[in-house]
Amino acid sequence: MHTENLGIERIIKNTLANPNIRFLVLCGEDTQQAVGHLPGQSFESLFHNGLDERGRIVGAKGKRPVLRNVNKEEVRAFVEQIELVSMVGESSAEAVTTTIGACVQRNPGPNPNPYPGQAIERIRVSEPPRLTLDKAGYFVVYPDDRANRLIVEHYTNKGVLNCVLEVVAMATAIIGYKAKLSPTIQTAAAVEAPRVLLAAPLSEANIPGDGCSEIIHIVRAARERGIAVQEIDARSKSDLLARYHIIEFPTVLIFSRDGKEITRYVGEGPGPIKAIRAAIEQLK
Repeated sequence: MHTENLGIERIIKNTLANPNIRFLVLCGEDTQQAVGHLPGQSFESLFHNGLDERGRIVGAKGKRPVLRNVNKEEVRAFVEQIELVSMVGESSAEAVTTTIGACVQRNPGPNPNPYPGQAIERIRVSEPPRLTLDKAGYFVVYPDDRANRLIVEHYTNKGVLNCVLEVVAMATAIIGYKAKLSPTIQTAAAVEAPRVLLAAPLSEANIPGDGCSEIIHIVRAARERGIAVQEIDARSKSDLLARYHIIEFPTVLIFSRDGKEITRYVGEGPGPIKAIRAAIEQLK
């Protein structure tokens, strides 16, 4: 778990879906202390203090301990189902294994009052009156159980198998292959590509003393010098996040004039900030 918001939210959601999970063992070093995420300490605070009216974990020392995708009722149900066993800072596999064994011996059985979860809206769709085919063809996706992976087959509109993709990241594979099918579009995109691409929680732009805020201002200063800059908010669903394999924030990508990625910087510590500033100052 690397973050004090999305990471905690996913654990809560997955745990509530399985009433057989009754213990949570927090162990290992609290990640990314240099930039202040502290998910372990934030998780402890969630158990002890809960959320305030804004969804912020009371007493959490992480940078952004705000849970936007779970509500207070889900947090209450999670805390009631789970017993927290805090071993933050403990990295000994033997010690952690011993603790897990003790939890197994005390297993209380499935949660007798499982959280009902939220109803997902089901929308009945009708067949479209007209099918418009993509000029590049179409994809057929199916699981390969023996290899434990997804297979994506690309067909032309005449039904001819053109290529088979063995997929690790679905969106990345399809976007990458469609780009390969459309060299003209790819070339145009390269010409129009920014020199600097910033992916970050843009709402933090004006937080005094914040590393992410400093990076945002460095990049925006480049725009004022006439450098082509593109910004993506961390919570957006932009295709560029998949295209450039951006999974952590902030991330800054530097491109050549022909749209090729030269380098990237991830994180908001003193090292990345210094490197980003130097790289952007060299752009013309």
